[in-house]
Amino acid sequence: MIFASDLDRTLIYSKKSMALPNDQSVKYRLVETLDGKEISYMSEEAISLLSDLNKELTFIPVTTRTIEQFKRIKIFQNEICPTFAVTTNGASILEDGKLDEEWQTKIIKDVTDNCLTSYDFLNEFQQIANDEWVLSNKMADNIFSYCILDEAKIPEKELHTFGEWGKSQGWTVSRQGRKLYFIPHPVNKGAALQYLKEKLNHPYTFAAGDSYLDYSLLLQAHRSFIPQHGQLMSQLIEESHIKPTIQKGILASEEMLQNVLDYYFGSTLNLNDSNLLSAVEACKMWSIDSSTLRKRVKDFPEGTIRKFGNSYVVTKQGMETVFGVPESNQKTSLST
Repeated sequence: MIFASDLDRTLIYSKKSMALPNDQSVKYRLVETLDGKEISYMSEEAISLLSDLNKELTFIPVTTRTIEQFKRIKIFQNEICPTFAVTTNGASILEDGKLDEEWQTKIIKDVTDNCLTSYDFLNEFQQIANDEWVLSNKMADNIFSYCILDEAKIPEKELHTFGEWGKSQGWTVSRQGRKLYFIPHPVNKGAALQYLKEKLNHPYTFAAGDSYLDYSLLLQAHRSFIPQHGQLMSQLIEESHIKPTIQKGILASEEMLQNVLDYYFGSTLNLNDSNLLSAVEACKMWSIDSSTLRKRVKDFPEGTIRKFGNSYVVTKQGMETVFGVPESNQKTSLST
């Protein structure tokens, strides 16, 4: 099995994006620096969970960062060292730190055959861009480019029109806060994951991501998670396999990793997958807290609950036996 996950604001966080609880009880560790400046952190619990997960599944970091930017995250170079990594929004795949040349060749051909040249595309953008709202321009591994914006001065109507034109030319125009990305259509995280699933013969996949650029990744997985703070939470998600977390910020990373471990270990016990719930999902569905669940563990019928790490995997039948039908289901039944 594969766990493919975005990094920034999914597994790793700046201090500004951590959203720590008021009691500041979360222990976290610095995982990235740049020129002596502290950049990104992970919670100690998330590191522990990801370390356990990396021993059981094939963990694949999937990021819009360039190769150089990815390698700045030292925990993935020195401690939790995945064999594969996807960088540059899917344009580059690393295996043991080396480029997958087969994938690189395919990407270059697909972009050349299906997209307007970068030169012509960016020339068109210059027709609406100026120094008042475009503060800088950067190229990512010679594959795509992005701008840093002054959000207060963006000409929204003109940018929307340009984005629609970009689609017709084989380009995605995606705004992520202060960053505006220009990415050729063949370059996406989902396509890279599909390639690795086939290469590794690992069809069953978990995924996690927070932004619009992660959507193709989440669609490729069997079970996917969006952190509650994620950009994708503003989008209507119709796919039932994509679930939001309860927690926000750095605690969402712990929740997603625990859910992946719960589902993984549950599936190895041959529990009915369609009826399988993580403890987090079960508590949410039955409107109870985790302490209530722990107190009733001995009341569950045999084979309907298992403990993994600090949490549990349960079946719907087991929950109904102990706690009855969820209140939401009761209301539905009464209204029909």
